[in-house]
Amino acid sequence: MIGTTWGLPSAPTVARRATGASSRRRLRAVASIERSIVEPVQRLRTYTVDEANRELPRVRPIVAQIAELSALRPDLEEQLRMAEYSAQRPSANGDDHEREQQARDAVQGAEEELLKAVLSLNTMGIQLKGPLEGLIDFPSYRDGELVELCWKLGEERVAHWHRVGEGFTGRKKL
Repeated sequence: MIGTTWGLPSAPTVARRATGASSRRRLRAVASIERSIVEPVQRLRTYTVDEANRELPRVRPIVAQIAELSALRPDLEEQLRMAEYSAQRPSANGDDHEREQQARDAVQGAEEELLKAVLSLNTMGIQLKGPLEGLIDFPSYRDGELVELCWKLGEERVAHWHRVGEGFTGRKKL
């Protein structure tokens, strides 16, 4: 069964069973995604409201890709499980093994693209809070207090904030 970390799917079971260099790279990539979400940003970059809004044209497609890949991943993993099952049957043939490899490649490709997208946000100092919803926070200061400017995919501009640790439910209008 596939687990999740803050809404981001964790490594598929098959990746844990696979062997070889590609499997180790895949496991490192997934672990890196999880660390980038769980660990605080190393060098805190803060944004004003105007700066955050100016970043949106660059951030929107990245967040949209993360949301799309996060939503697609369970289907890809289910296809992989079905292909593995077919390939393990005594009556399995070359087509079954080819479908299994194609499904494995699709999962790995999605994981790699997801990793790139999450790391690009992390590099900008933007915190991914909800991969499926496309929810991100820009660290900021408000009246001398460290807060988070909150933006969700589909919103026109950054128009909300919350205190650190309050999350989406603590959102307030700017």
